[in-house]
Amino acid sequence: MNIASVTVSVIAAVLVIMGGVGGLIMGRTWQVGASDDAKEDKTTICAEILDISGTSFLVKNLGDGGEYSFGASDDTRITWRGFNIDADDLNAGDKIAVCYLNYFLETYPVQIPEIYEIRLVEKIAEDVHRCF
Repeated sequence: MNIASVTVSVIAAVLVIMGGVGGLIMGRTWQVGASDDAKEDKTTICAEILDISGTSFLVKNLGDGGEYSFGASDDTRITWRGFNIDADDLNAGDKIAVCYLNYFLETYPVQIPEIYEIRLVEKIAEDVHRCF
């Protein structure tokens, strides 16, 4: 083994290590960034409640006519005219605006895993189609 091949081997090893560390750092930054962006990626649908059982909802999306199901967690805000209400205050036939994390399970009915807010509305307004 001559000095040139040892030098090349050392440089190659250093580059591999630097690439691995750099990839780890960049990967971690990308994961954190993606996660933070996903949390802010909310959308709102306007819907009519078809069935409600406790905190489980089956609704008809008034925009696309599809059926969606979801559950309200302890962290889900349920409001009417800015006041907090309970899921028990909602009934089949009520019109609601639902703000959720913009992902869902492609099943029938469509399942929405994470709901931020359910707002009881008397009249569907154009500006309801954005998250509140």
